[in-house]
Formats: sequence, C-alpha cells, structure tokens
Amino acid sequence: ESVAVNGAMLENLIEALEPVARGLEHVHLVHGTKHYGHMLGPLPVPLTEDSPRARKFNFYFAHEDYIRSRRHGKAWSYSIARPHTFCDASTAEPRNAALLIAVHAALARALDAPLIYPGSEASFHARTQFTYVPMLARASAWMATAPQCRNEAFNIVNGDAPRWSELWPQFALYFGVECGGPAPVRLEDHVRDQRAAWQTLVESHGLEPVALDERVLWPYADYLFSPEWDIISSTSKARGAGFGESVDSARMFLDLFDGFRSAGIIP
Repeated sequence: ESVAVNGAMLENLIEALEPVARGLEHVHLVHGTKHYGHMLGPLPVPLTEDSPRARKFNFYFAHEDYIRSRRHGKAWSYSIARPHTFCDASTAEPRNAALLIAVHAALARALDAPLIYPGSEASFHARTQFTYVPMLARASAWMATAPQCRNEAFNIVNGDAPRWSELWPQFALYFGVECGGPAPVRLEDHVRDQRAAWQTLVESHGLEPVALDERVLWPYADYLFSPEWDIISSTSKARGAGFGESVDSARMFLDLFDGFRSAGIIP
C-alpha cells in the first residue's frame, strides 16, 4: 500500500479543512497492528502501544508523523485506534473476515466438501485476534471525546486471542459440514472453479445477486491465514483509560453468520 498516496490523502484533507473548519477539535486515525509489523514475522506479545514500530516503513507512520507535527500550536488534538482483522455485519466491504469465512463454508456445504482451513498447521494453531467493527466505532467515539485520549493511541481488539483450530470446528458445526484441517492453498485459487456453484446457490436460495469474485476479496485470505505466530494486542491501556468493552470472538462469528443468513447473503 502506497505510503505516498495514503500520506497525501490525509495531508490534503487536513490542509484543506483547517482554514475553513471553525472549531476543529479532534482528528481520529484508524490504523492497526501493521504498526508493529505483525505481518513480517513473530513479535514479543502482547503488543502494547509502546511496542516498537515495524522495521518496514508503512503509511501509518507517515500519517502519525504528519498529524503529530501538524498539531503543534493548534487547539485540536488527535487519537489513533489500532484494531486487527475487521469483522462486521455489513457486506459493503469485501475485506471482512466473517463474510469471507461464511461464503467459504457455504460453498463447502453446497459441494458436500469438508471446510478446509486454507493455511499451514502452524497457522492453524497460532493465536490471533479480531475487532468487531461496532465496538471499534464506539471506541473511536470515546477516543474523540474523552480528554484522557488526547494525542494517544489505543489497541482496540475483542480482547480474547483464540486459535483458528479452536474456532474452525465451531464454524463447521454451524454450517453442518465436516471440519477439515489445514490445507495450505490460496483460497482465491481454491474457489476459482466454484463460481457456478455460487451462482446456483444465489438463484436457488434467492440470495443477493452478487458475483463470487465481488462478494469477498479472496486475496485477503492470504493475509488473514498466513501468520504462523501469535498475534495478541494488549488492551490494558484502553481499559485503564476508561474503555472496557470486550467481545467473545467465537460468539461474534456465529452471530454475524446469523445476520448474513437473515440478510440473504448466504443460505
């Protein structure tokens, strides 16, 4: 992801906004655990807001450095959220872990196939984490208005750190399919020949008519299932400052699957 393009978008916004926005009070940035370089290899966990930046520069750093410099001498403040792996009931964003898993499982059931885990054995047993998007929204509102959050960053994650190997049997049970184990494949390649099966599901169940390649951003699966190490962020700083919300990730997934079914996204 381009540092120059993403950095320029924020700079252009703030520099255009400041002269005309009367009473600008706060700028909130939503970043993530790429700040720590979780995708580059194992790190000491749990990750805290004081953990070192990733060794490879990314646009989060361009944003953060710019906003810190820009606010000097100004009345407004900033805050930064660092979530991980968005999960949401909305299907408008195809980079949604819960939606990706739901469609993958619906196809497995339609084809009478096991629900394979498209990653390695090590990845299957590594701890990971998620951020329920409505919780992130509430946390962002809190950060934007609570005085103790001025010019601070906070990890915002569900607060548990399950293994995929703990979640996968629950997903298989929900969809009524055999629970498959790790089968390292690119999910984008795995579903390439399943377009016809998806179209049949759409037509036979009256699902929202969205093509398989548009319903989910399949290359995102490579990012989602690749890490073979634990990814755990501490939420102690947020809890100590007053945001104590947490989410049971397993229950979150099942509730989101229910929502996708009710909305006619999956059968």
